[in-house]
Amino acid sequence: MGLLLVRKLVRASITVLLLVTAVFLILRASGDPAVMMLGVEVSPVALENFRDRWGLNDPVWVQYVIYLKSLAQGDFGRSYIGDRSAWDVVAERLPATLILMVSATVLAVVAGVLAGVLAALNRNSWIDRLVMIIAAAGFSAPNFVLGIFLIVLFGAIWQILPTTGSDTFWHGVLPVLTLASADAAVFARFTRSAVLETLNQPLMRTALAKGVPYRAAVLRHALPNSAIGLVTVFGLFVGRLVSGAVVTENVFAWPGVGSLLVLSVENRDFAVVQTIVILIGITMVCANLLVDLSYLWLDPRTRRTRSRT
Repeated sequence: MGLLLVRKLVRASITVLLLVTAVFLILRASGDPAVMMLGVEVSPVALENFRDRWGLNDPVWVQYVIYLKSLAQGDFGRSYIGDRSAWDVVAERLPATLILMVSATVLAVVAGVLAGVLAALNRNSWIDRLVMIIAAAGFSAPNFVLGIFLIVLFGAIWQILPTTGSDTFWHGVLPVLTLASADAAVFARFTRSAVLETLNQPLMRTALAKGVPYRAAVLRHALPNSAIGLVTVFGLFVGRLVSGAVVTENVFAWPGVGSLLVLSVENRDFAVVQTIVILIGITMVCANLLVDLSYLWLDPRTRRTRSRT
């Protein structure tokens, strides 16, 4: 178990390093931040002074080595805008994104799992068909399309909910619904399949033969055994949630990390973009690591198989 964890941590570290390297090189090839920050009409002297100030005249490999040394010391660099710490700039936006993502996670998991269980227990009924139709619609609609639709419906036509900002609880309703919709649909479909598969297993027939009530058998046996499949969905869900947050925050002008990422890319604010990408990469790596550890906890057969390899 300990050796397995060490191997996964080493792989996770290599993954984050490769991600940082790729983003570092892509950003340097995407354009000159001096021109983006100062404009094309500024004097060549001002452009050269800006590049000297931020070390942009050094060879790319020198910039890369310096950046890695700074990261090793916990220094994420400084933003070109305001000459502030890149981590401080990102940290200011982080609470708004966490509120949005945690709320969307709770809504997607609860609504999706309940809908999937309801559909499975009423297989081939109108309830099952209705849940699957709604799930297909929710999964198919892109975040920006659904977001604009909700803005028009609740903000322009009915005028009952705010559509931009994050000042009150009600400002978060539409962004959370938008972000959670597609993932709730995924949870509903996978939960339905997992529960149906478990209902047909011998353990359910054995429990019912022993006189266990159907509802109790579902709660004690079907749902816990269906959790293994849902763990995989949750690992994929984190990636969709992060990418969806970037789109959703920009649609609703939500002052989070996603909207900051778009703004920083437009301005070629290298340090801020790299900090956000590192944060996203670590989040994804940790999510997948937790999924693997959850497998070991939920299914002892997985633990025995991996111990032999």
